[in-house]
Amino acid sequence: MVKKLRDKEKCDVVIVLSHLGSVKEAEGQNTSVLLAERVPGIDLIIDGHSHTYFSEPAIINGTPIVSANEWGKVMGEGHFSITDGAVTAFDWNPVKITSAIFPPDEEMTALLEPYVKAAEEGLKEVVMCTGAEFEFGDRLSRYKEIALGDLVSDAQVWYVRRSGIDVDFGFCNGGNIRAPLPAGEVTKENLMTVLPFDNYLYVLSLKGSDVIELFNFIGTIKRGSGAFPQVSREVRYTLFYNDDGSSGISGVTVNGLPVDPERTYRLVTNDYLAGGGDGYEVLTRSVETFNTSMLLCDVVVEYVKTLPQPVMPETDGRITITGNISP
Repeated sequence: MVKKLRDKEKCDVVIVLSHLGSVKEAEGQNTSVLLAERVPGIDLIIDGHSHTYFSEPAIINGTPIVSANEWGKVMGEGHFSITDGAVTAFDWNPVKITSAIFPPDEEMTALLEPYVKAAEEGLKEVVMCTGAEFEFGDRLSRYKEIALGDLVSDAQVWYVRRSGIDVDFGFCNGGNIRAPLPAGEVTKENLMTVLPFDNYLYVLSLKGSDVIELFNFIGTIKRGSGAFPQVSREVRYTLFYNDDGSSGISGVTVNGLPVDPERTYRLVTNDYLAGGGDGYEVLTRSVETFNTSMLLCDVVVEYVKTLPQPVMPETDGRITITGNISP
C-alpha cells in the first residue's frame, strides 16, 4: 500500500492511523513497532490500542510512532517539516486536556448534569454481601496477609485472565488499601473507599531472575510500610523478622513451584508499583508492559459480583510471618 500511495497516487506524506498497539501482548501479534520495522516508507504511525503515552515519538526504522494515551486525557499535536516534497522532520507535543487549559463549556456541563447525578446514585449500588466485616484495623494490610488483600490481589488475576491474558500471579501494596468492608451489604462506594486511588491495572513480564529479586526486595520491607505486599493465591512465602531489626524471605513458590530464573513470568499489579513506586524498582525492568486501562477499583467491583454470596473474609496462608511477629 505504501508503494501504491507513493508511486501511483504520488503522495508526498504517508501516515498510518492504526489500532495495533506498541506493546506485544501475544505471540504473532502485529504491533506498530513491527509494522515500522518491516515496512519502509511510512512517515508517521499514529497508534492506539495499548494506550501508550508518548512524551516524544518512538523512532523505529526511521518512522516515528506516537499515541495520545487514553480516554481523551491527551491530544497529540504533531508538526511535519517538509522540504521539496519530502519529510525532513517531525515534532510531537502531547497536550494534556485539563480544565485549567481548556475550561469546561457551560452548555456541555449543563447537558452532563443528569448523567453526573446518575453516576452518584450508582455509587449506592449493592455489589456484594459479606458474612462478616473484612477487617482493616490499624492499617493491617501493611503488616500481614488480610482477607481484603487476598480479595484485591485475586481480582487482578481474575480480570486479566478473563480478558485472555495469562498471568502467573498478582500483587498490590498494602498501602493501597485504606478501609474495611462492612458486614452485610457492600456498595460501590464502600469499595471505592477501600481503594480510593485512580490506579490502573498493568501486566508486566519479568525474567525469572528479576522475579527472584522482586521477592528478595519484599523480604527487606519493614512491617508497617505501605510497600508491604498483599498477594494472589498463586503465591506462597514466609517472612521472618529478627530481634535486631533484620528481615528476610524464604520458601517462595509461584503456582506451587520455586521461581525459575531461566523462564519469563507475567504478573499483574497497579501502575504505581509498575513505575517503581514504593521501592519496587525491579518492576521497571519489565520486558513487556501492558496497561489494561482498567481502574483497580472497577476490576474489584466486577470480581466480587461473580463470587458466591455471602462472601466470607478468609485468608489461606499465602504469607507466613515468623520471628518477631508483633507489629
